[in-house]
Amino acid sequence: MSRTKTPLAWLGGLTPEAFMRRHWQKKPLFVKGAFPDWRSNPPPVTAQEVLSLAKSSPLPARLVRPDRSLLHAPLRARDFPSRKTPGWTVLVQQINTALESADQFLGHFRFLPEARLDDLMISYASDTGGIGAHVDSYDVFLIQAEGQRQWEIACQFDPSLRPNEELKILSRFKAEQKWLCEPGDLLYLPPGVAHRGIAKGNDCLTYSVGFRSANPWDIADEGFALRQELQPEATGQSAKPDPWLQATDDPSRVPDRLMNTLIAQAMAELPSRNELEQACLIKLSEPHPMAMLEAVPDLSMKSFATWLGRQNPLAMQPGARLIRWGNWLAANGEALLLEPGLAKSESLDRLLHCLCTDRKLGKTNCIFANKNPALQEVLYWLYLQATFRV
Repeated sequence: MSRTKTPLAWLGGLTPEAFMRRHWQKKPLFVKGAFPDWRSNPPPVTAQEVLSLAKSSPLPARLVRPDRSLLHAPLRARDFPSRKTPGWTVLVQQINTALESADQFLGHFRFLPEARLDDLMISYASDTGGIGAHVDSYDVFLIQAEGQRQWEIACQFDPSLRPNEELKILSRFKAEQKWLCEPGDLLYLPPGVAHRGIAKGNDCLTYSVGFRSANPWDIADEGFALRQELQPEATGQSAKPDPWLQATDDPSRVPDRLMNTLIAQAMAELPSRNELEQACLIKLSEPHPMAMLEAVPDLSMKSFATWLGRQNPLAMQPGARLIRWGNWLAANGEALLLEPGLAKSESLDRLLHCLCTDRKLGKTNCIFANKNPALQEVLYWLYLQATFRV
């Protein structure tokens, strides 16, 4: 049975198809005990790991202190209050790019396109800690990992913000629904729902699975960049001559032919559909700027084949991004146009499905790919984009 048609306990027994139809960007969903093992066993990423990353890694992090002052990474150990001091919280983004356990946890959410999945942010809070009532412009899954947090939400609210605060906190907030979340509980919120999380007791750890969408202006800019790479001689060219221009008694008026000619010339310089497709894939596949992808050794195709034959399994780097559309394959901000026959082959589908869903290739698939020159070349290209762990 397709995964999208399989009921998932952590979605409250909904199939991914039902969840997307009923809740995605429509209404909240609360699931008690979505991850029941967390009540007695450590979650994939612990509070100690999060605090360590906040103090020692280059990941984006913010510390909200008890006096509501805000500090951004790099954070130092002396910046942090005692864990017993109430009212503070630290938020660390892109943890999935640093820890394989976090990267694997995101696999639960890969019934959604990889192009939309962004990161795992984790927040640690002392008693009463939190950032205040706010509104996100993106979907979010909030999963309680350790301790307790009370979540309050409102679909109808006053959007005015507190003055003179760096954080965009609502000045007035009245909760419409409340839940006390314990380890393993999950709350999904669509964009535009006001929410406030307040830690109840010390050592409150909350996972936040966030989503991304490419900015159309960024895609257009990337398309222009590609056009200039392909046609550098066109860059900076002025308008073409206009020997047909006639004398006029009204110099303030732009002649129709001049306006139409200039517009046609400008539109001819716009990125083509093919260039915009490539630009879109590039932007959607770009890892976060702080993703700590390891550089890979410079291997020839022959050396890579030997290396591939020794891998069991072949694992993707935490934070590496791999997406496809039509005949295009994109990884970590680079795009590859596949031959049509290869792009539609079941063999390539099998390999890419395993990589995107499981984040790894088992020994059988590695051996299979190594015996097929076309598949070997695709994996070699992915290797050069730092997609795999070495």
